[in-house]
Amino acid sequence: LDRVSRRHFDRLEGDPHDEESLERTADRIRGLGLFGRVNVDATPISATQTVITTSVEERNTGSLGVGLTYAKQSGVGYTLSLTERNLLGRGQTIGVSISAGDDERSYSLHFVEPYLLDRDLEFGFNIGSDEIENFAGFADFNESDLGSYLAFPISERGRLTADIGYTRQKSKRLPQRVVDESRLIDWQFPKPNNKREFVSIGLSYSHDTISSGVYTDRGFRFGISQRLSFSDRTTVAKTQASVTGQTVRGKATLQARLRGGFVASTGNRSTHIFDRFHSNTSIIRGFESYGIGPRTGYHQLPLGGNRFVSLQLEALHPIVEGDINVSGALFTDAATIWGLDDTNDCNNVEEIPNKNYCSNRTDSMKGQGVDDGSKIRATTGVGLIVGTPIGPMRFDFSKAFRKYAGDRTQSFSLTFGSSF
Repeated sequence: LDRVSRRHFDRLEGDPHDEESLERTADRIRGLGLFGRVNVDATPISATQTVITTSVEERNTGSLGVGLTYAKQSGVGYTLSLTERNLLGRGQTIGVSISAGDDERSYSLHFVEPYLLDRDLEFGFNIGSDEIENFAGFADFNESDLGSYLAFPISERGRLTADIGYTRQKSKRLPQRVVDESRLIDWQFPKPNNKREFVSIGLSYSHDTISSGVYTDRGFRFGISQRLSFSDRTTVAKTQASVTGQTVRGKATLQARLRGGFVASTGNRSTHIFDRFHSNTSIIRGFESYGIGPRTGYHQLPLGGNRFVSLQLEALHPIVEGDINVSGALFTDAATIWGLDDTNDCNNVEEIPNKNYCSNRTDSMKGQGVDDGSKIRATTGVGLIVGTPIGPMRFDFSKAFRKYAGDRTQSFSLTFGSSF
């Protein structure tokens, strides 16, 4: 619809003509991602009047994404997503996604209205459900989420977002061997069926010149978020920040991304294992999910950490250009997850007299505890991105050159997707 592009002008009919304003307008329209070509031209028709003509070339705004992952621990996983970013020509986004694997199934629906009440006020909501078996190697649970947000600009490229959500978690099963072997897990899963319900509020800020179309050869993206969750007389505060830089040198694209975060719980309660940070490919490639970080003392089950830092560097360069496009990638990742409120795991199994061993034992009998030091892991690898009739397919091969006992590595991953 006409208003999808017209509302990005900061000049109305009758206002003074301003070439710089037209350039900013063109940048904003390009940043929508709805058009392949955008031209905003000014044609004088008299000494006091100028006609502004906007020409756009529409592009495909629907996408069908198909993902395939493989890990030694979790097996094969599949992801299917369907997204339309220009619903009925209104510039609205609606999307659904389904993920399934040997141990996990998830479903989600989201909707975004970028101009609520014809103002620069973005509104969105999402509904999601996750069913996870063998979470981190020992727990089965399901989670349901409902949330909404409002986002508005506070500068030309900066936006502030406020959100609210409700989450319900229920643990289905916890093997008795895990309860008996780990005090830290036993405290957080005291019975076979555990329920957690909490309301969360969040505030985040982002500044983005990569997606806005301001520059064609460089840009950066910065974001920081703070979330407070309230449940059962306990408040959990979770903070995350990230900065991404991108530059183009000839045909090569260089990217760098630095991320970090920390979580804390009020009162005498430790953070829950579901609230902590766990490793995945967005933190570090070359390791399985839950592949790094603190682990229980006996069976080395992942506990997650209250803090994490991650750095990812990547260089992309086209290899073959034509009907079939092939690009190569070189990447290096480094990350660490660490920090627990309590590291005493009572992990000496041979000295356990009964299930209530933690309250019956002296300090000298409580084992060596959990290692939650900030040890940095690092990987390097190569990737191959191939254009296919169903979309780009990416193969990644990686090698961990800095790892520690208990870490779980993963040397290969495959993803692919499509658009229409």
